[in-house]
Parts: sequence; structure tokens; C-alpha cells
Amino acid sequence: MGLPHLRPMRAVLPLVLLALASCASTEFDRAPLTCDTGFGTVRGFAAEDVEEVGRLVRDLAPRVQEILRPEHAEPVRVVVLDTPADPNAKAFTHEFVREGHLVDRFIVVGSEGRHLRAFLVAHECVHWWADGPWDRLPLALEEGLADLIACQLDPVGREAKLYDLAHVPPAASFEEIEAALRVTRETWAGLTAAERERAYWVGYVVASRLGVDGLRELAEQAALDGVRFVPPERVVDRVGLGRNVQTWNASIHRSPG
Repeated sequence: MGLPHLRPMRAVLPLVLLALASCASTEFDRAPLTCDTGFGTVRGFAAEDVEEVGRLVRDLAPRVQEILRPEHAEPVRVVVLDTPADPNAKAFTHEFVREGHLVDRFIVVGSEGRHLRAFLVAHECVHWWADGPWDRLPLALEEGLADLIACQLDPVGREAKLYDLAHVPPAASFEEIEAALRVTRETWAGLTAAERERAYWVGYVVASRLGVDGLRELAEQAALDGVRFVPPERVVDRVGLGRNVQTWNASIHRSPG
């Protein structure tokens, strides 16, 4: 029996989908129901939704924080919509940027994929608290980190996520893999659907091979070196698969198994 698909977990919205972001922002402000979780606030339009996501935040937030060890555990802000979150995502972290400065952000959880909400909440909490040295990870690796931790915390979502990863077509060249390691929030909007899938794919195989501690070491070294993001060549060297696309493809297709 086919498994429910997760793809993709997150939509990055600093410069794109502003109409949707504006709508989501209005919905966040309008949401009449509120739940204080002890780790932040969940708002929504249906008591059942707010109660469920509030419970998930209470359960998952301390576990995510224990793994990530964020420098600043800023309280989460979550709105649960009674409509789909986005045509391409069941949940995302809305980031509104004006003149290069982050002025607002919150997590949006949509009405679809209710049975995957534990995975979605864990994944978005990773993005929320990935501060300090974690900011040095290129976007694909941050997505890989979020997927890896969410897979550890929710076995149902893990099964669905790994099903999706196993069905991403193999890379045609190493350049595709290298390009995924250079993706940023600013360039995400210009990617094709296939390129976005590749970024999730590459991010997960790197994260699954290096683990949380290995990714942290890369991020901390980048911070010490004063580089904005971990360079792709450093990631490739640490993963140990070289520049052979067949080796990467074999590893990626084995990792979900």
C-alpha cells in the first residue's frame, strides 16, 4: 500500500509567495483560539487542532531543544489553519523579510497531513531553533538536519519521508549534488521542483551520514573560519563519497532502506 507523501516539508518565504505570506499573517493575527504550551503559543481556528498541535509542541519541543542546544530558545509561534498551508507544503516556517531584516516569523501548519503532524511540528521546530552556529549550514543541510531529527522523533513520519526520498530520481551528474549544497534561502524561489527535491535528497543523505554532531562540527568550523556557509567542498570531503555521482546515488538510495 502506498505511503502518504510528505514532500516538501518547508516553504521558505523571504522574497516569494508574499501574497500567501500576507494571507497567512492575517490568519495568524485573526486566529481566535490560543494555547500556551510553555514553549510558545499555538493559535488556530478549531479547538481540536489547537489542542492537538499544542500537545505536540509540549512533547516535541524539549526533545528538539535537547538535541539542537540552541543559543536562544525563542518561544515558538504556531498558527494552525483550517485550510491547506500551501499548494506545495503541509507546513512551513513563514519568514517575512523587509530591507534585509527579519521582521516577523511563525510556523504555519495546514489542514492536510494530520497523521503526519508530529513529524511536521518536529521538523519546523528544528528550523525555529537552529540558531548560532547552525546558521552556517547551507539550506539543504538545514533541511537534512530537520528531517533527520524529525525522523528520530516520529516513526510514522519517518516511514513517509524515507518513502519520498527513495523515489527521487538519481542525480545525473555530480554537479547536481554540488548545486544542491549551494542553495540558499534567496535562491530557493528560483529552483525547479526537481532541484528542490534534489536539495532535500542531498541534505538528508549528508545528515544521515554525519549525524547531528557531525553537522554541528561543520557549522562551528565555518563560524570559526568566518565563512557565511559551510563550503560544498568541505561537506563532500567530510561525507567521504568523493565526486563520483554513482557513489552518491548508491548511498542516497541505500540510506532510506
